[in-house]
Amino acid sequence: MSQSSAVAIPPPTQNPSIIAMIGLSKASIALRERATAAGTEVEVLGPLPAYVARRAGKWRFHIVLRGSDPLSLLGGDPGAPWSVDVDPESLL
Repeated sequence: MSQSSAVAIPPPTQNPSIIAMIGLSKASIALRERATAAGTEVEVLGPLPAYVARRAGKWRFHIVLRGSDPLSLLGGDPGAPWSVDVDPESLL
């Protein structure tokens, strides 16, 4: 019996939130590594579930870049499906 069936969790291919989280985890790790290599004081937080976690049938997560020049880590517009809010009113 697999671990997934032992705890009644569907395998990752049937759980889109887990698949999305894996991709975002890799993205946040890459951003942390880029910040360390560049010697910047930008803090990478996340991935964190968005306040409205699912919209239009898609799961949403936040990766927050906090520091003096967070845009330098992105190297430009990341493109779809990503969106960048430079000065968010709220993280909710």
